[in-house]
Amino acid sequence: MYLGKNCFSVVSLRLNRGCVAVVLAMAVFSSAYGAEGLAGKRACELGANSIFAAYQWPEQSLDAFATGTLGVLNPRYDHFYLFLAYRNLLGKPLDTVEVDRLREFDPCWDDGSRGYHGNNWRDSVAMVNARKSWADARKLVSTPPWQPPTSSTTEQTTLTHWDSYLPNCNPDSYRTAARTLQLRIDAHGVSTWVESWVKGQDQVFSHCEARSVTFPIEPEPSTPKWYQADRAYQIAAAKFYAGAYGEATQRFDTIARDKDSPWSSIGLYMAARALIRQASLQVPPPDTTVEQIYTQAELRLHELKKSAAAPALKRDADRLLQRVGLVTDPYGMRSALDERLSSDNLPETIGQDVRDFDAALAIESTFLAQRLGFGAWLAAMRMGVDVALPDGLELPKTELWLLAKLQSAKPGSAGIPNLLREAGNVSRGSPAFVTARYHMIRLESNHAAAMAIARAILNDTNVGLTQQDRNRIADVSLPHVQSKLEFSNLVYVLPMKAYATSTATGGLPVVDVVGAKVLNESLPLDVLYDLQRARTTPNPLRKALLGVVWVRAFVLQRWDILERLEVDMKSLLPSNREELIEIRMATAIPQKRALGAIFLAKHPGLLGSISTQFYSTDPKDIAELALPNMHRRSVEAIDRRNWWCSLPEGRYFSTDPAPPEPPLHPMLSPKEISAWRSERLTLLAIPNATDYLGNIVLDWASTHPKDRGLPTALRMIVRSARGGCVGPDTQALGKRAFRHLHRHFPSSEAAKITFSHR
Repeated sequence: MYLGKNCFSVVSLRLNRGCVAVVLAMAVFSSAYGAEGLAGKRACELGANSIFAAYQWPEQSLDAFATGTLGVLNPRYDHFYLFLAYRNLLGKPLDTVEVDRLREFDPCWDDGSRGYHGNNWRDSVAMVNARKSWADARKLVSTPPWQPPTSSTTEQTTLTHWDSYLPNCNPDSYRTAARTLQLRIDAHGVSTWVESWVKGQDQVFSHCEARSVTFPIEPEPSTPKWYQADRAYQIAAAKFYAGAYGEATQRFDTIARDKDSPWSSIGLYMAARALIRQASLQVPPPDTTVEQIYTQAELRLHELKKSAAAPALKRDADRLLQRVGLVTDPYGMRSALDERLSSDNLPETIGQDVRDFDAALAIESTFLAQRLGFGAWLAAMRMGVDVALPDGLELPKTELWLLAKLQSAKPGSAGIPNLLREAGNVSRGSPAFVTARYHMIRLESNHAAAMAIARAILNDTNVGLTQQDRNRIADVSLPHVQSKLEFSNLVYVLPMKAYATSTATGGLPVVDVVGAKVLNESLPLDVLYDLQRARTTPNPLRKALLGVVWVRAFVLQRWDILERLEVDMKSLLPSNREELIEIRMATAIPQKRALGAIFLAKHPGLLGSISTQFYSTDPKDIAELALPNMHRRSVEAIDRRNWWCSLPEGRYFSTDPAPPEPPLHPMLSPKEISAWRSERLTLLAIPNATDYLGNIVLDWASTHPKDRGLPTALRMIVRSARGGCVGPDTQALGKRAFRHLHRHFPSSEAAKITFSHR
């Protein structure tokens, strides 16, 4: 039996499916070993901004990726995927047997027993079924029904770090206990001793999911020998669960020395487990160091390997020794793992070896230079060839190392022409082909040449690009686009399949971070307006741009654009038709600004920049009241900013230093470049939305105190002034808004629900 991925993490010692079952449950020796059939699915999580191109995992199926369909290789992938890429680029792809050995070590693998992928481990199918197997087995004995304990039904202990390794018992713990009970009934019937055994096992399980001070009682000398041996193991296991590692170690050592106990051969293993958990949680006893505890564990594991223990248990001992070695001799163990991962023939332990390989140690250039294996390539991909490897090191002229050099290269640096030439020679059937083309687009200084490469690969239906790959290629192509039509279609991207098939109900962003940066920081208002109005622009992008263009036109006092957008704004917000007409009809600039500010203050969902966060596009959300600090919670429970902190977005406080001017986009004409530079200076000088809108609204209120549009706007200013990206004078602004609201509109609904300015 092998140890499941991260079974013995030096941080939390979480126990996942596949870890040694008898660690925490009463078991018989013959049934304690062997994993059940692989069950689960690949289910990767998506972060707030990774629905277009996730950072740590590829969209391809594991089988496709492992056999060479790499797409655009991202150095930020978990090292598990980079190992699969490494083997393919090395010309040593994995066979189907090796892929199956790796499957449940995939960081996306969800077998239903872990608290990942948004699951509560207590409610996972595996855990529920396992606990049910124990509850059903107990029905054979006339004892009260068993209820899984919770922290509200047990007493507290002083155990430190207890919560850090939940679940304390894995599903196999319950299943093994159920099997053991059946064997005890077969051997001894439903006797008083078997009933007492069940009560003791219940007390063991009382430590699984909650803190408990209940332990099985010591057996009397007159009790049956089998019962004494089982009870000794139950007590030791309960002490282990409870975090009394010193006592658990002593008890397991005693069991190991008792050759008449059926648990003797596993005693050393369990003692080592207790020591390893104690050391990993940094809770050594007085006058003992963590290193000494690890050494004690190693001694027991080596002794176990010399004993007559079952081969499966010895293999588990090897895995534990490997995990201990990663702590006590990290570079030595990493070197041994690197040698195995880079060898021609991969061992049966390949899955655990990949998971145990500590990618964080890929930082020592002198160490890495000893072998140009997986570790060296991984470091070069993530840190750059020049940083990760010694100066003057001659790298093999292979596609494997070509990708590392391409990943390290920066546009305009020396040697780019040669790199582009080598990348262009990568054959279409190579696992490196798509990544090489991606970097050719990124590094090419000739915009037309870069776009020709991009069009060719995006239009090639035989390459098999995933949506994730297409979005990455679109991102890297955006700086080369030379027409608005091409830009609008590249900047509009689709979510990955994994998100598109989810049950989320809200609308999605239509551009990712890279596209939003270009739209928000590089294009003048007239270009944004043209993109918004163009019928060739995808409708979701047109809709997202509508509010952005309206807000920026208002701030820049481009009344002509506001007038041209009026029809679409009325369609979006039909209940605000009269307000929009009033803004257009106003002839005096102060009045236009005041009416526009009141309108905008009442619609925090109108953003000044393209958002890349999840949000619903239902019109009602634009008029929805925001939280006190001007954030709202969307249906996907991810924060979305309202109004703005700065224009363009990027600074939390508008008084923060302005970001450097982004590169000029090649599709802009000289006139458009000049316009953007002028607009950028104006936008950078605009304060945060609360101060900006609040001052305009309150100035208007001072001369038009009873304006019918004021109540809701004043309420919003009060709420926004309470926190968030505000300035030193914002709080005073909120007080003024509060006083005006309650003085002039005391009976309004806005005043009734605005109890305080704090």
